Amino acid sequence: MAAACPKQFLKIGFLPVLTVTLKSISRIPFISGIVLVVSEDSLKYVQENIIAPYRIKKIESVVAGGATRQESVFNGLTALIERMPHYVMIHDGVRPFCPNEVWQTVYNSLGQFQAVIPAIRSGDTLKEVSEKGIVVQTLDRDKVWSVQTPQGFQFNELYNAHVKMRKTGKIITDDSMVMEHAGYSVKVVQGHKDNIKLTTPEDLRYAEYLLNHT
Repeated sequence: MAAACPKQFLKIGFLPVLTVTLKSISRIPFISGIVLVVSEDSLKYVQENIIAPYRIKKIESVVAGGATRQESVFNGLTALIERMPHYVMIHDGVRPFCPNEVWQTVYNSLGQFQAVIPAIRSGDTLKEVSEKGIVVQTLDRDKVWSVQTPQGFQFNELYNAHVKMRKTGKIITDDSMVMEHAGYSVKVVQGHKDNIKLTTPEDLRYAEYLLNHT
């Protein structure tokens, strides 16, 4: 993918990746509002080129992210403090093809669990490798899952867990890890093979295929 253009702004078909993602989310009945978190230098671009031309509904606010994913999510959660939703679902903008059934399964499970994540089993043999490139052990792939988004949470619990994590100074890369550190159990539900995160040129070509065949 071209380094000059962030992957969420690249186009699949005639639409930016982020626009495809947002349009898909806006059509989900139980999603009442969307808080979009982007880099500070992208705020104007997103409003003028991603949202406005395509009249995307349910956008409540567009807020500036931080230096890390953890900070960006916290900024998004802070934007929801006055509204205080019961649930919040956090999704990667570069996962434009998450099927509705995954959203629904995560949402339905929030009635029983404080944290819910979709994941799929690995079809490959997985190895733990040392810093020197030597295999340490072969992992049991029946116990290893590849985590996706949207990740769903009870809002108060996630917000408070983030506040506690910030006080420790630890930096983590996954929101469910924040809940794990706070002592919550995280429920895993079935994800979907088409719910890919676009990170390589091959992913983008596959995304164009999905756009034309779904």
